[in-house]
Amino acid sequence: MSNILNNALEHHKKEADAQLKTGMLYREEGNILEAMRYLIAAAHNSNAQAQAIITYVSNSAIGGVKNDSFYLLSDFAQKELIQNLIDTKITPALLGDGGGIRLVNYISGEKPQIWLNYLGACSGCHLCSTSTADMLLKHFEAAIDKNVILYLM
Repeated sequence: MSNILNNALEHHKKEADAQLKTGMLYREEGNILEAMRYLIAAAHNSNAQAQAIITYVSNSAIGGVKNDSFYLLSDFAQKELIQNLIDTKITPALLGDGGGIRLVNYISGEKPQIWLNYLGACSGCHLCSTSTADMLLKHFEAAIDKNVILYLM
């Protein structure tokens, strides 16, 4: 490998490590939005520890029929629909096991991003990155479409 490539890779690794550390500091302070912002960036920059903390779930690569009725809503109405889904369908299912989930951030667009934070028993459960994440994705795909992207912490 060339020196330029080695230097670029080393810089990239240091950047991801800094993003991880910053995200962890925000998490310790209870600033979940900023924690997720940095941890998602670190995970996308191939930081293994961040990838273990942030679960990414999406079927957007599969594509499918776009739910035009959702995309015609204002960003505010889209976020309200998502919060209503959390309150009426998802939270009751998770409460039975002593858990919960909170909407941290919603980013509208062609591939809407929904950032969620596990609460209670869900925050330490080994199933949160598998079966719970799959259940969440199914709910959001039904409300939006296959283009939805979930980030879970």
